[in-house]
Amino acid sequence: TSSTSFPTLQIGKSTGSSAASYSMNNNNTCDYIVFDASAGNRTLTLGSGVILTVINDITINQPSSTNTTNSLFINSTACNINGNLNFSGGNNNGTKVCQVVVTSGSLTINGNVSWLSNNSVTSELITVSTGIITFNRSLTMGDGSGTVAVTSTGKINFNGNIAPSLSFGGSHDPVLTTTSGCWLHFEKGITTVTSSLTFASGSNITVGSETSVNDFAIDPGTTVTNNGTATIYGNLTSTSASAFVNAANATLELKGSVSPNVTLNATATGNNVKYNSGGSQTIFATTYYNLTLDSTGTKSYGSGIAVNN
Repeated sequence: TSSTSFPTLQIGKSTGSSAASYSMNNNNTCDYIVFDASAGNRTLTLGSGVILTVINDITINQPSSTNTTNSLFINSTACNINGNLNFSGGNNNGTKVCQVVVTSGSLTINGNVSWLSNNSVTSELITVSTGIITFNRSLTMGDGSGTVAVTSTGKINFNGNIAPSLSFGGSHDPVLTTTSGCWLHFEKGITTVTSSLTFASGSNITVGSETSVNDFAIDPGTTVTNNGTATIYGNLTSTSASAFVNAANATLELKGSVSPNVTLNATATGNNVKYNSGGSQTIFATTYYNLTLDSTGTKSYGSGIAVNN
């Protein structure tokens, strides 16, 4: 059929128990999309080449039955949400799932993401394989707020313009998953609170940019482990004792400074810490396996520095 403009597109009905599955194979616009809560799976699949524009919100209600999933599948297509992505519900059963799955397409969210009112990180998922997800508003992944994952070589842009672009952590740890070949970009920085965080081998992490110098803050008492390549355009900072581990064969590129509150562990075999600001930099006092001083800026250092390789 031809392109259509819908007021509200409802996937399934709350009183039904049968599965409801729909495919969209043309470009469409709608004011809202609502996945109803029910005892049956609710699925909307966007076909190849389709562009779906949602003027306001997408709300995915948590299913009422176990082993049931409400899903938006974005294949080699584009979904643009001008409002919010809302996961609605509060049941702690991890088999009552709400999810948005991007394969090779793109998902852009211009509003907020609201998470389920529960502590089950497996019940609300936003994932991408080889495509791109862009959060254009700063995202909070707080207490038990769910899972954001790259499952292959895809990219996630955290482009929120209020620092930090991602605030991560809570007493019930959320999940941020990376894989080899993937890319994560945090335009206005990232802050971890309470929860530790690990970046996979072969992953590529950028914090800030040449035109947006922002920090990686690991507060308080958390540990960030880098197994890939991480570039920080601002400072590696903390307000209390925290740790950054540059694991074996990992690369950490610093364009700013390292806070005295951060324990920088850079002794693993094959890892490299590179200071390459065009301005002045002070080399953090610790033991390095490989230490590289690059670019034209003045590098200064005191005692307490050792290089093992």
